Amino acid sequence: MVTRYQDLYVGLGMNTRIENSELPGNVFKGQLNECNSRAFYQRWKDLLQSPTWADVPDRNGTMR
Repeated sequence: MVTRYQDLYVGLGMNTRIENSELPGNVFKGQLNECNSRAFYQRWKDLLQSPTWADVPDRNGTMR
């Protein structure tokens, strides 16, 4: 349980992306990581910051 007295670590799987994979999408090394959570919040941020639907970035297969 995370409280106001503890830091929350969300760095699992950072810098473990496999660039040249035969699989589609974003592929990471290892079983445990938080890439789905980071992608969810990246998409949420994109939606909140874009003035129109046409301005929403297409990030299919790419992560920042």
